[in-house]
Amino acid sequence: MKPGPTRTLVYGDVAVARVVEEDCELVSIVGSYRLLPGVRDDPTHAELAAWHDARVARAAARREGRDKALSPAEAERFGALARSQAWALVDADGTRCPIEVPDFLSGDKIVWRWSPR
Repeated sequence: MKPGPTRTLVYGDVAVARVVEEDCELVSIVGSYRLLPGVRDDPTHAELAAWHDARVARAAARREGRDKALSPAEAERFGALARSQAWALVDADGTRCPIEVPDFLSGDKIVWRWSPR
């Protein structure tokens, strides 16, 4: 499949990653991504970086046959990010398309669903 458009993943007003759509599986869209430098470099975005890292570690553990659920402390810590309606993809024209919470996977892969909002 030919790669789809490149968009910017945002959380509220924070640009998080560049995303390239690669495939569609039923209602989920699969792509590749690169975190933007500011996510790790800016201390005000440390929670986003930590949440990303926890999701990637969880995906890697599942791939290795270890079903690693988030611990109760992680679920409490990251619950607001996971339930938030602030996630969106922004295209080159600046159009903001709301998505359900993205799922960061190992290998720089990402899965999302378009939100009906």
